[in-house]
Amino acid sequence: MGIVKPLTQKAINSIANCGYLTVYEGAVRSGKTVASELAWINYITNSPEKFFIMSGNTIASLYRNVISGDYGLLSVLGRRAEYITSRDTRQLIVHAGRGKDKICYCFGANTERSFNSLRGATVGGWYADEVNLQPQSFVEEAFKRSFASVDRKNIWTLNPDNPNHWIYREYTDRYLNEKLPGYRQWFFTLDDNLAIPEERKEELKKQYTGVFYRRYILGERVVAEGVIYDSFSETNIYDDAERPHNLELISQRTIAVDYGTTNPCVFLDIYDDGDTIWVDNEYRWDSQSDEAKRAPRAQKTDGEYGADMVTFMGDNLCEVVVDPSAASFIAELLTRLMFVTQADNAVNDGIRATSNMFMKKKIRVHRERCAGLIGELRSYAWDKKASQKGEDKPIKENDHGADALRYFVFTKLPKWRIGFEERKEERQKVG
Repeated sequence: MGIVKPLTQKAINSIANCGYLTVYEGAVRSGKTVASELAWINYITNSPEKFFIMSGNTIASLYRNVISGDYGLLSVLGRRAEYITSRDTRQLIVHAGRGKDKICYCFGANTERSFNSLRGATVGGWYADEVNLQPQSFVEEAFKRSFASVDRKNIWTLNPDNPNHWIYREYTDRYLNEKLPGYRQWFFTLDDNLAIPEERKEELKKQYTGVFYRRYILGERVVAEGVIYDSFSETNIYDDAERPHNLELISQRTIAVDYGTTNPCVFLDIYDDGDTIWVDNEYRWDSQSDEAKRAPRAQKTDGEYGADMVTFMGDNLCEVVVDPSAASFIAELLTRLMFVTQADNAVNDGIRATSNMFMKKKIRVHRERCAGLIGELRSYAWDKKASQKGEDKPIKENDHGADALRYFVFTKLPKWRIGFEERKEERQKVG
């Protein structure tokens, strides 16, 4: 196994003192994932058990965050590990020496039905990446799978969340307050990753705003409240005098859609010049639009919306990114031979990405042609009632243009542009 360095004394202590549940919580890029990986390797290679569980919000996120990459388990373990995939299973095999293989069954846990995949398994321990993003039913079932283990250990990682989240109430804070034997909890900050230079820390701090800054940089558990896009300001708005004269020639065009049946329907005409996103025009139909007032009715048909899309798009054909739940409208666009992409509807990740782009002044919205969107962005807010239950959800009112913009940002832009990709120096170095 490669040697990971440098490590703080906190990280070293956490690896050497794992209990039956060890929790790593803290800021992004704080070194908690590397420490948890080493603790997991130390545990499974020395455990008399053979079978284990690893889980993430999705299989892809578990693989990306923990298994692959320059500092994932495959790199740290080298020839002593292999990742095997089949139609039904994903396994990380760790060759522990003396002919003993340790088998880690890998699962994605992003729906309430995910726990069904665990039933019947008997394992030694469990590693959970971003455990707070996994359903409570899955967490409860995964815990049960190791009850019979003679060497039971569970390792969790998470970024700080809403302080009312059930993971704190039912597990971490409860166990800490009850001083439960075998429970270990470690909090990490940016200063606990000795591989990050000070200038990079300052760069990271500039990538977050509002609730995301307090959680992911300061490592605080805070309630999501107030206006969501608090970094949206006049500097994110432009008019024709500021519009690049050759925008159509230097940019890639996309139309983003939030489709409504009984709700409003919004199309956004978006240009990406490789640096800045220009939201240049919008189509909006609802009961309050001028067209609806002239001919009052609850909604348009898919065919009528499709015809409106043809007019809105004009002769400059482009890709259309659509709300993935709009199956009938997607089918309508396909009959018109349009290039359609279903949007990635990861709500909170999409909000964070869009917020990052606003803060960096990389999204500009046209003042006159996108007045509806501007009004939404200024009032788009977190749901207080949901926050009290430990959930981060936006209020589902006057959000259709905001949703369409989020679809575009999180579906079309590469992760490095929206602040979602680590740089090599942000993790501990492997020697």
